[in-house]
Amino acid sequence: MIQLRFSRSVLPFVLLYFAACSGGDPQTVAGPPPTVPPPAAQPLPPGVLILTVEGLPGVAANISLVGPGIARTATATTSWSDLPGGTYTITLAPVRAATGTYVGNPSTITATVVSGAPPTTVAARYEPLPSALALTVTGAPAGVAAPVTVFTPTDSGMSAENSRVFTHRAGGRWRFVADTLRSGGYRYAPAPEAAEASALFGDTARLNVNFSLSSGAMAVAVAGLPVGTSPQVRVRGPNAFDRTLAASATLTDLAPGSYRVTAAPVSQSGITYQPQPDSIDVSVTASLVAAPVNISYAAQVGRLSVTASGLSGGATPTFTLSGVNGVRQVDGTTTLDSLPVGQYLLSAVTFTASDVRYMPAQATQSVLITTGTTTSANVAFIVVPTVVDISLTGLPSGVNASITVTPPAGRRSQSQAQRASRPPALASGACPPRP
Repeated sequence: MIQLRFSRSVLPFVLLYFAACSGGDPQTVAGPPPTVPPPAAQPLPPGVLILTVEGLPGVAANISLVGPGIARTATATTSWSDLPGGTYTITLAPVRAATGTYVGNPSTITATVVSGAPPTTVAARYEPLPSALALTVTGAPAGVAAPVTVFTPTDSGMSAENSRVFTHRAGGRWRFVADTLRSGGYRYAPAPEAAEASALFGDTARLNVNFSLSSGAMAVAVAGLPVGTSPQVRVRGPNAFDRTLAASATLTDLAPGSYRVTAAPVSQSGITYQPQPDSIDVSVTASLVAAPVNISYAAQVGRLSVTASGLSGGATPTFTLSGVNGVRQVDGTTTLDSLPVGQYLLSAVTFTASDVRYMPAQATQSVLITTGTTTSANVAFIVVPTVVDISLTGLPSGVNASITVTPPAGRRSQSQAQRASRPPALASGACPPRP
């Protein structure tokens, strides 16, 4: 079949021609002229996207491309030259390598591809995830910082006062070092004192350190001494521990073990105070409760009861008591308290009361004062006879005088005196003792 194409301006003449040549009537030609279709549109050229992959240590990438009716994947640098124009989303999934995990930075990229335009270039960058250390700290007192130092894979130190997670850009060996924790007079020992663990990129190493109480205490209570008087208490124990106490005290930060507490006598104002007990062994354990030690001092004193006999009413003798705390005067019958224990000498002297002279039957006597007891001492007195010397003159030789002597008590006593061999004669009379 032959197709003829004419322009519209010559089409009527062609029709007339065909009608004349065919012998027909030109007016008998029927129907509109045929429609001519427009020329077909030319297809658009595809777009081009070039994807470069960076940062991976020789392992395949994991990249997806999603766009207008398109889904592609890539494991390395790639060029797509058949992409329709439009917006594409490029996703970089994590990749595991021998050194650890690598992730995209950024993990999602948006790219626009234009048909027939120059290629679109996108860089897919991978980088390693930081390694981490999860450190768990237990046993430390609440609110007290633990003395732990954490060292990163590059050996830089960081303080770790409690449980936490540390991160670092490098992978490798993590480690920690822990010291003894001291709080409130007590010690807490770490276990272990040091440890290490390795973590690749993106991995977390886990280490634990526990602090446990490793010291004890001792509460020494001292009683029985006068105010201002210091005890003499000594505490000795493990690790050459040696401490002298001058008052009640609580000793902390003690290593567990056996301790010996000794106390020495103390003297104050001539009185000796004896400790009870004077020596005791104490076991100290790792505990927040102090081991109790009670030392009680007791004054080493006694009592002396001094009495006198052989005296008339109203006669009060004076005694002298000498001993370990010096010399003191004692008037009359009495009881002396708080005398330091020891040997004493009680002395009495002759005295006169109501014109009667009294003399101790025993001028001195020894008394022993013992702790907590009453010692009795009695001093017996006797009356000293009164001697009256009378000188006689004026009587003839051979004549005796008659003399009456009246004692203070009212009794009468007669005595006659003969002439003495020498003038003047003397007569002596003795007054009887008062009743």
